[in-house]
Amino acid sequence: MKIKEVVVRLPDDRKISYEIPKDATGEILFRRVSGDLEIDDASHFSLAFYDESNIRHWLYNDKKISKQLKGLPYAFSYEVKFYPVEPNKLDDVHARKCVYLQLRRDIQTGRLPMTLNKHAQLGSFAAQAEFGDASIGSEAYANFLKTAKITPDMNEQMTAAIASIHQQHRGLSNEEALIKYLEICKDLPTYGIWMFKAKDTKSDDVDIGVGAHGISIYKDGVRMSKFNWQNIVKISYRRATFSIKVKPWELNPKEATVSYKMEDFRYSKRVFKVCVEHHTHFRLIEPEETDAPPAKKSLFAMGTERFGTLMKSNRNKKKNASELFDETNGQANVVREQRMTTSLNDVNEHSANSSVYNDGNPHSEVGSPAMSYRLDGLRRTAKSPASVTTAEEMSQNGDSLQEETQLELIDTKRVKFGDRTVETLTYKNGRNFASKIHVELRVTVISDKPIDHDKELDKAILTVTNLNQDATVDKIDARPSL
Repeated sequence: MKIKEVVVRLPDDRKISYEIPKDATGEILFRRVSGDLEIDDASHFSLAFYDESNIRHWLYNDKKISKQLKGLPYAFSYEVKFYPVEPNKLDDVHARKCVYLQLRRDIQTGRLPMTLNKHAQLGSFAAQAEFGDASIGSEAYANFLKTAKITPDMNEQMTAAIASIHQQHRGLSNEEALIKYLEICKDLPTYGIWMFKAKDTKSDDVDIGVGAHGISIYKDGVRMSKFNWQNIVKISYRRATFSIKVKPWELNPKEATVSYKMEDFRYSKRVFKVCVEHHTHFRLIEPEETDAPPAKKSLFAMGTERFGTLMKSNRNKKKNASELFDETNGQANVVREQRMTTSLNDVNEHSANSSVYNDGNPHSEVGSPAMSYRLDGLRRTAKSPASVTTAEEMSQNGDSLQEETQLELIDTKRVKFGDRTVETLTYKNGRNFASKIHVELRVTVISDKPIDHDKELDKAILTVTNLNQDATVDKIDARPSL
């Protein structure tokens, strides 16, 4: 077995070397690092690597490391990917310490901006957590303030301000001071927000911020608008344009779409992926409740038992939402034996220079993908991590493609490919045959072995796009067959 040596930078800036198999997946390395840090709940963390342009890329646990690096050095950094809403209330003391160290780095590098007063206040709690009670006049204390890198600009004024406030914290334990630090950080305007440069419709420079609660738009450092996840119908990108479709509200009785121009389609896709992953993590994943009643079957792929039973037993096994964006190969690795039917509804036929789930020619913007992710109808509950409606509710409410859009079924075809069956249902508008044609493709997979829902979803989508290269997938429903 070929062995590869990798270097990982830890949250406290220490670097540790590991030896892993050359064909190892990200999961192997991530587990080893999380284990060395004694982190039980690693769901907020991920390994990252940086390219030649110093752009951060997240290492996905279910894919081979070598295929993700594509020639880059085997150097990684263990970082916070999803900033917890209440970091001060994390049960895992080691996870809490790592979030603290990440925020220290974010503040020191200027990624998390704040006023000078906040810098001094946070610096005093950091000094209490790391040094203990203030010892004004001692050489050790002076050296600590000089070398600790508590703030981006540790000048004499800032040092004096931190020392002055630090004296007020006498008697606080290291852990109490650390929690106070996290309490202040979580209330900062841009805490946990990933920023991306863009231009609005007036060609003005703006920043698109993605966080736990939704998407915010900033201009000159001031938040101009905020779109909570529950108010967003769909996010999408086409070429270098990133779009957000929001629900109707008091001042606008119709659904509205706001679009922003990005640097290029790769950057647009990057923003899209961050949005999908954050929505998945904070809105669709079931909270860990061991005494909760069993979850109902879900119609949405990311709400299947993979995000229920598996998340309860070990959240470290959670795969990333971005695996919806890539083709996957290899054997399925899942928790239970199931029979799953994937229904791809509303495939509207129209000419489009795009290919779903495929970047096309990386040097041609015309060949860039157009992708969308629908958020409407999804809700997070204690019982179900992600659900639209159950099959029983759908039957009772008549919530089907045919009834919802008043379409008439005019043709059905069924083709079998090995262990899967593709059923094509063609509908027409009852009032005018030529006005609109809807095609629904149902891909049914029957297997005696366990089925990986996400990989089968990828294959189903590829099946649809291969049948019609000019088609776009508007809606995806995945459900286990009973």
